[in-house]
Amino acid sequence: MACYKTILAELNRELTTPIEERDLLSWKISQDGTLPAALTIAGQDVTLRYPTLPHFCRLVGYISEHRVEQFALEEQAHFEELSFMVDCSRNAVPTVETVKKLLRRLALMGYHALLLYTEDIYELPNYPYFGYLRGRYTQMELRQIDDYAALFGIEVIPCIQTLAHLNAIFHWDTFRDVHDTRDILLCDEDKTYALIGEMIATCAATFRSRKIHVGMDEAEALGQGQYFERHGFEHRSDIMLRHLGKVTELCRRHGLEPMMWSDMFIKDLRRLPEEARAAHVAEVRRKIPQGVTLVYWDYYARHKEKYDHNLEEHLTLSDQVAFAGGAWRWSGFAPLLDHSLLASRLALSSCLEKGIRRVMVTAWGDNGAECGLWVVLPILQLYAEVCYRGTAAVDVETLTARLRCVTGVDFAAMMAASRLNYVPNNPAPGKLSTGPAKYFFYQDPMLGLFDRHVAPGTAEHYRDCAAVMARAAEENPREAQTFETLQRLAVVLASKCDFGVRLKTAYDRRDRGALSALMAESAALVRKTEDFLAALRRQWMTENKPFGFEVLEIRIGGLIQRLKATGETLADFLDGRLEQVEELEAEKLYFGRDSDVPYPIVENCEWSKMVTAMEI
Repeated sequence: MACYKTILAELNRELTTPIEERDLLSWKISQDGTLPAALTIAGQDVTLRYPTLPHFCRLVGYISEHRVEQFALEEQAHFEELSFMVDCSRNAVPTVETVKKLLRRLALMGYHALLLYTEDIYELPNYPYFGYLRGRYTQMELRQIDDYAALFGIEVIPCIQTLAHLNAIFHWDTFRDVHDTRDILLCDEDKTYALIGEMIATCAATFRSRKIHVGMDEAEALGQGQYFERHGFEHRSDIMLRHLGKVTELCRRHGLEPMMWSDMFIKDLRRLPEEARAAHVAEVRRKIPQGVTLVYWDYYARHKEKYDHNLEEHLTLSDQVAFAGGAWRWSGFAPLLDHSLLASRLALSSCLEKGIRRVMVTAWGDNGAECGLWVVLPILQLYAEVCYRGTAAVDVETLTARLRCVTGVDFAAMMAASRLNYVPNNPAPGKLSTGPAKYFFYQDPMLGLFDRHVAPGTAEHYRDCAAVMARAAEENPREAQTFETLQRLAVVLASKCDFGVRLKTAYDRRDRGALSALMAESAALVRKTEDFLAALRRQWMTENKPFGFEVLEIRIGGLIQRLKATGETLADFLDGRLEQVEELEAEKLYFGRDSDVPYPIVENCEWSKMVTAMEI
């Protein structure tokens, strides 16, 4: 009973309707790993049976939701491992307290595992520059997280990189001897395996889990740098399989079972002519070490047939296949949740049909982790309900009730966070990999790189978004900070999205009255942008360690300075100190390529490409 008491006290911190501790004394609780979970509520009588601790925690959520009703439930997990992966390597490193809050919410949803994606965001004793000034976790912090997760029966699985995506360490010259090219480690080099050996040994000593994710995705340039200089050309598939064998052996020394992203094998397979594929599949299947799980990741497809085909393709390479989908928070300050919901339903339906037993939802933070963590809650809830109900056709009413119970957040309100990206020419569920809110925010007011992409009604759209986010903040106090930040952003965008369009029009007409008004508006935009930055800083410092926020301050500080410069330039022009404004003399082209479609949506999420045509 003491264990249940501790669990309940922690879960009550998230429940909309906390459960009285004394109620535990009257509950009839039993654990049986051979039967599905079961719960009945009849007045004051509560009987629950659970196979695992995650299921017990999920049942606590049901008790809170239905405590005054006659209620009965029996359910089982249709995935043996339901996990969430949060990106800690794109500047935002969640604090230990944020991770604990996340664990409580995952527990109430019924998740089995959490993966912290840490490229170099953990200490290695013999490599002081590994994660230096990047907010890396100490071993003590990771053990705190692991201990807290164990309270709820959640397994914390280390998720690292042992081949590519290690660009941060190559900031430092001390890692030059293990650098192949770009963000890729030098294979077949003893110093590389000494480094990887310490990574794996550290993970094995830190976490209870005997599983480890070793990464190895998107290493297209493998063997093309220092490796080529030393060894000459060798097909990357051969290098990778040999490297995988060495990494797997290091894992086995520490009793760890590895999993890896599968995309490099699939890319090499698809480059071959049809008649050569069967032999290649047989060879790769033979060379993939026993016990390695291939993780098929797909955050994009909107057709179930594609998931069906890709899973079948993976199953030809290995019998151990897991799936990873995405909760899209990596397209800027606002998410793409409607797309996530659509794609996730299709992918999970395919996983259920194909018998995939390990499923993961990822929340990446590409290009600066500008979006807050909690926007992904609706997608986390969807994955949980599909897992325990065995169908992807979970209705919105169910998702709404469950999310409100275990987080206190309204499903529709959080889904509305995506509205900032659903401008008039990009209706929900939105074009893939696209965050108009980001490029309209960052683009230079005078250069107007995206001015040809501002559809009529966009400013009005953002005024509406500001009102919607303001209401959401009032009605969802637990995550008011998320909505307040987005509301401040929408206020900026309502003025800035078409500022450059109006500026160019006024300049071409030499409309001095309009130019004078725009000069005043640029000063007002400075204040609004500073307000947004202040809100973003409060949100970041609540959720994350301070490291990494300097990047956003540099970016937004640069925008503020350019807004000030716009006002100064207009003043010089209006006062006759400038005969012309060269930036405004230039014709405004479409971004990147000409288009026959008016106001096309741009698939670009990189800040450095949004702010200038120069090199940064």
